[in-house]
Amino acid sequence: MLTLRKKTAILALLLVAMVPDVSLADTICAQPIYAQNNTGRTIWVAAEYVPAGSNSFVTDGWWEVGPGRCLRILYNNGRNIYFSARDDQGGTWEGDTVAQVRGESVKMFHADTGPCYDPWTINFNPKG
Repeated sequence: MLTLRKKTAILALLLVAMVPDVSLADTICAQPIYAQNNTGRTIWVAAEYVPAGSNSFVTDGWWEVGPGRCLRILYNNGRNIYFSARDDQGGTWEGDTVAQVRGESVKMFHADTGPCYDPWTINFNPKG
């Protein structure tokens, strides 16, 4: 027979088990970064950024963004970010900072996303 103390302990365990699991990812602040393709061609975007929950830069890419489309590509944990993009006809958006993206040396340009974690969009406009 279960004592009142054992019943209380079992009820407490059941209640704890029913609490939603909150992972570290649910509590980390990060800024959603979008790539807006304002061209008539598909582009591929790479970035150097600080991922959510980190304080060190990483590089990643190539995210495919169709003509006229806007795509969330990453979450940034800082205001400084670097981008590079290219299309299939030789068009590039690049800068002076060199980074390695999937084994390839890529020239990137700097962007400042501001001091808050509001969504931020990088616009890739037609070269002209």
